[in-house]
Amino acid sequence: MQITLKNLENVTADKVEFIEKQATELLKFVLESRSLLTKEAHTTLNWIFAIIIGSSGYAYKLLDSETPRWWLVCPLIVAATLAGIQGLILFHGALRNVPILPIGNDPKNLATDTFMAYEVHWMRLAEACQLQERIDDARDHNGRVGDVINKTRWAIASVPIIACAVAAITKYAIAALG
Repeated sequence: MQITLKNLENVTADKVEFIEKQATELLKFVLESRSLLTKEAHTTLNWIFAIIIGSSGYAYKLLDSETPRWWLVCPLIVAATLAGIQGLILFHGALRNVPILPIGNDPKNLATDTFMAYEVHWMRLAEACQLQERIDDARDHNGRVGDVINKTRWAIASVPIIACAVAAITKYAIAALG
């Protein structure tokens, strides 16, 4: 989103300073939110690891017994597999490293003859307007990450239901074939 001004006579150094301060504060907030979302993604990934380890360990224990109870082993394997898939989706959608646009501009881009032809408050306004691109980028990222975390949590919450259905189907199939 580009900021456009129709009445340039109203632009003053004080107003530019206010815009610059607000834009910087907002960008900092959005970037802090990004960090919080990353922590939430890590917490969700820990849940996923717990499901994978618990399901796999118990399935292995059941398979190692003299008479494996397949109606229990199958749902545990399904639960571990579903959790693993959700872990990959979460990792790809929320924990991948994505570049963060810097808060400021490189001095080499600011120290140009074109830029120096303007008053300082005009340069500061141009920089404040550039912050909008960074804010939009960070907001878009946060929205995508939040969606992935929520969808992953819903999917993980459904794993016990799916595992119970697999257990019932397996038990019924074993009874029908046995």
